[in-house]
Amino acid sequence: MELEPIDETVPENPRNGVALELSFINANTGLTPEGVSQQSGYHHYLKGKDSSKRRNGVPHYKELRYPAVWEGVDLELSASLNGMKMNWVLNEPSRVSSIRLHWAGLTSSTEFPATPGAYQTSLNGTSDAFVIKTGFAFYRQASVE
Repeated sequence: MELEPIDETVPENPRNGVALELSFINANTGLTPEGVSQQSGYHHYLKGKDSSKRRNGVPHYKELRYPAVWEGVDLELSASLNGMKMNWVLNEPSRVSSIRLHWAGLTSSTEFPATPGAYQTSLNGTSDAFVIKTGFAFYRQASVE
C-alpha cells in the first residue's frame, strides 16, 4: 500500500526558510539510502583541509529510498523546484503506527506555526530553534489502479 502526503502550502519568501534535521525514533539501525533513477552529472565535495573527507564523483539521483526504516515501512524521498516530498510505503495499513519522527531545526520565519501551550509562540530575535515529535502520521490512501 502506498500513502500520499497531504498537500501543504509553503511560503515562497526565501528569507523565511527553515533548516531541518530529521531522526527516525526506534527505527532499524544501519539504514543505508539507495539511489533511484540516476541522473546525469556528479557532485564534488571539496570543502575543508582534510582531503580524506572530500568526495569526488558523487552521482545524482532523482530519488532516494530507505528500505525497512521500520519493519514493513519504506521511505522514498524526492526533490523538485516545489520542495521535498516524503512518501511512506507500507506493506499494510496498520504499519502507519510504526512511524515515529523527531524534527529539530532553525527558522527565521515569522509565519512558523506554533501549537497552543508551546513554550514560545513567536520569533525571538532573528531566528529560533524548534523541536517537533510525531507519534503518528496524517495520510490519505493513494488510489490503486
